[in-house]
Amino acid sequence: MSEDTAQRTDAVVKEKRAPLPRSVKFTVAILFAAWIVDYIDRLVITIVLPLIGADLELNNTQLGLLASGFFFAYAFAQVPGGMLTDRFGGRPIAGIAMLTWSAFTALSGLVSSFGVLFTIRVLFGAAQAPFPSAAAKILAERTTPNQRMTAQGIVSASNGIGSLVGYLVIPPVVVLLGWRGTFIAMAGLGVLSFFLLFLLPKLRIEAPKPSAESAAARAEQWRQVRALVRNPTMMIFAAMFFGSNLITWGVVTWMPSYLQQVRGIDVGSSSLLLALPALCIAVGIYVGGRLTDKLGGASAKIVAPAMAVSLVAIILMATSESLTMFIIFECIAIFGCGLCNVPVVSVPLKALSTQLSGSAFSIVNFGGQLAGIVAPLAMGILLDSYGYTSAFLFLGVGAVLAIVMAIIAPQSVDAFAQRTKLVAQEAQQ
Repeated sequence: MSEDTAQRTDAVVKEKRAPLPRSVKFTVAILFAAWIVDYIDRLVITIVLPLIGADLELNNTQLGLLASGFFFAYAFAQVPGGMLTDRFGGRPIAGIAMLTWSAFTALSGLVSSFGVLFTIRVLFGAAQAPFPSAAAKILAERTTPNQRMTAQGIVSASNGIGSLVGYLVIPPVVVLLGWRGTFIAMAGLGVLSFFLLFLLPKLRIEAPKPSAESAAARAEQWRQVRALVRNPTMMIFAAMFFGSNLITWGVVTWMPSYLQQVRGIDVGSSSLLLALPALCIAVGIYVGGRLTDKLGGASAKIVAPAMAVSLVAIILMATSESLTMFIIFECIAIFGCGLCNVPVVSVPLKALSTQLSGSAFSIVNFGGQLAGIVAPLAMGILLDSYGYTSAFLFLGVGAVLAIVMAIIAPQSVDAFAQRTKLVAQEAQQ
């Protein structure tokens, strides 16, 4: 090993051991808060779903379709949202998304028919779709590759924390304001969170001034984005996230209804039971982020065993007669899903340049959000025909799929490079 190579290796090792700098911590805090609002706003409908059903006289299939409506647009707009982010920047796209989704959150509380509410939920999904890739790019632009997964793991933990906060806050608001008033009240949070974007630190690498050379670079970037979207290896990571998220969105959508309809627990008393799994997924995401850094993002070492445990927990959960055991097994299954959130995207984000980070994240996230279409609707149909046991057992399909994809996916940056020929690592920056 040459002296220069040894010095670079020592610098990388020191950077991995060093705590995150202040600017990165501040960026993480802002994104964490924004993501919490994002999850709270999309969580409202799952908690008030039984109330909407009673008010609008809807069956479980229709309620499942309402929950899926958000994901119809949210999933299929992921890749366009990522491309817009890479074209116009993370902060502008994030700001537009936050204001727009807040407007549709408010409108959700003003409708009186299934058709109109379904349309608004679809538009709400389209409005939120660019935010994940925008947030990923905001973080990528303010971190080095060796800081990125630790920072991303902390930000991703907002998934569970947002659900935790939502489950603790939303039910009392529903009791106080009703389901319509709750949508309107939560919309205000989105507007307030928009102003956090003005507090973001400066970019780690300033954007170059426009020139003929930069125009050529943008053309090359778009060529790489198109190649990335068409790359079959990226579909493996998307399918992996689809599998783990099938469990997450199935449980999140139908657990409030299950507690109310099967266990007889009213919405005002369900906060703690709904909050416990949310806490588990938050812890799982954080732990998954740390494990990802230690194991280099190898999904076969993290995702596969996590999903194997979740599969067993789902079977035991679905067949449990005790509410206590049901909640315990639910928490185990959800914790396993949380462990998967960071490693499913780790290798692509570490391998690809910052200029492709928004598109890469959006492709993988598309798979995860596609599960949001399938899980609520499929479970609603199963509920109308067979009941909750069959509906919850269906989620085991996601665990099996995630295990298979985790094993066949490239386990390192080098393996990703050999399969895709798309690596543009910026470790030297």
